[in-house]
Amino acid sequence: MLAEEGASARSEGTPSRGRSTILVSQQSRDDMRAANEAVAREFLEWAQMTPEEKLRAQILKSKDLDEESLKALPPEEREAIETEIREAVKQAFGVDETSVVLSKKAENEVAAGL
Repeated sequence: MLAEEGASARSEGTPSRGRSTILVSQQSRDDMRAANEAVAREFLEWAQMTPEEKLRAQILKSKDLDEESLKALPPEEREAIETEIREAVKQAFGVDETSVVLSKKAENEVAAGL
């Protein structure tokens, strides 16, 4: 009789544990699905950025900023960061003041028919 009560108690406890395991598993699956969707959205967003936009995003992230928090900064701080970003883009893509001046001069010469 004692053995029967123990078996009964174990079998009564089993469905409860099984059910909670299923609920936890479903919650885990939902969490994993949401995390995967977030990663996919971030990847697609990143993939659609131009190289300049990616560099800008990296610089802002390194400063713990995003576009909205950058806009909220005082004008002097914001301009200093924008200047840093412009310089980084110029350096990363091989644009320097000399090449800009020369290309403008070439454009003007072509426009003038020289």
